[in-house]
Amino acid sequence: MNSEIRAYFLDAGLPLSDDDWDFFEALRARVIAANEHMNLTRLTEPEDFYRKHVLDSALPLLRVPVLGDIPEDGMLAADVGSGAGFPGLVFARLYPGWSLALIERTGKKAGFLEDTIEALGVENAHVVPFDAAEAANRAAVLRGGCHLVLARAVGRLAKVTKAAALLLAQGGLLVHYKGGTIDPEELEEGRKAAKKLRLKQHPPVRYELPPDAARSAVLVQRPVLKRRQRN
Repeated sequence: MNSEIRAYFLDAGLPLSDDDWDFFEALRARVIAANEHMNLTRLTEPEDFYRKHVLDSALPLLRVPVLGDIPEDGMLAADVGSGAGFPGLVFARLYPGWSLALIERTGKKAGFLEDTIEALGVENAHVVPFDAAEAANRAAVLRGGCHLVLARAVGRLAKVTKAAALLLAQGGLLVHYKGGTIDPEELEEGRKAAKKLRLKQHPPVRYELPPDAARSAVLVQRPVLKRRQRN
C-alpha cells in the first residue's frame, strides 16, 4: 500500500498491520469482481476505497467521545444496509472480539457478503438477509440485543431510526454516518421520531476524514430503564 494512503490512517490514529492491509485488499478485489454483475460501489480505486470506505467506516469510534469507551470484546453490533460490507466488515476485522450482524435485504448483496465472509475467513460476522425491522422480528438475539447499530449511507435519520429501533439494547447506540452538513429539518424529524420511540437523539458530532473532508455522526440511544425500588 502506498505511503500516502498509509499516512491517512496514521494521521487518524488507526495504524493497520500488514495482515490488515492484505485483508482489505482482498476485500477490494472481491468488490471489483462483484461489480461486474451488481452495483456495490464505484469507489474501488485504492485511495477512494481505503479513505472513503475503510477509514470512513472506522472514524466514528475514533472521533466520537462516547464511542471511545466501547469495549473491544463482547459487543453485539449490527450493520444496517451493509451493502459491500461497510462498515460491518471493517469492524469485524478491527474488533475480533465483537459479533457483527450484517443486515442486507437485497439478495445479490447478501449473497456477496456471505461468500466474502467465507472466502476471507471472517469468523465473527454473519449475514441477516432481511431489512432491519424484519431482522429484529426473525432473530431473537438481535431484537433488543444490539449494543451498537451502524447505519452508513442508508437514508434519512427518522426512517432509519424507526427501522433500527427494535435492535437496540438498553443503553445501546445507533450511529448514523453523515456528511459535514445535515439538513436541520432532517435533524428535527429524527429527533421527533426518536422521542416517539422513547429514544434520545444526540446533537451531531463533527469530525474530519483526512485530509480535508467534513463528516459527522448522529447518535441515537435507548436509555437504560431504572428499576423500581421495592418499599
